[in-house]
Formats: sequence, structure tokens, C-alpha cells
Amino acid sequence: MLDGDGKEIAKRTLYHPHVNEQPFTRYVRDIVIPADVSKVTITAKCNKGHDSKPYVLMGKENKQ
Repeated sequence: MLDGDGKEIAKRTLYHPHVNEQPFTRYVRDIVIPADVSKVTITAKCNKGHDSKPYVLMGKENKQ
């Protein structure tokens, strides 16, 4: 998870493949998003080099 400036604010590392665990979900606890951060971007990465499409979340005050 990255803030609006691209700074990493949370990360969950997976240490083995989850091919046979579909649908696959995991979570990260105790993420603290600073009050001045109005946008976060969530992506998934694979050790094979494939990244997911970014999922952007905007704070309430920035929704259009």
C-alpha cells in the first residue's frame, strides 16, 4: 500500500505460491494511514514479475 506520494505505508509478503487456494485472500493488521494522506494505492506483486492493476482509494473529502 502506497500513499499519494508513492511512499510505502504497508506491505504483506507471501513466501510461497497459493495456486491451489482460490479465491486467495490475505490481510494486513494495524495499518495506520496518516491524517494528511488523502489517497492510497493498493497493488499486488508476484515473484514472477507480474503486478496487478493498481486499486486507488480516495479519502471522503476527495471523492468526486
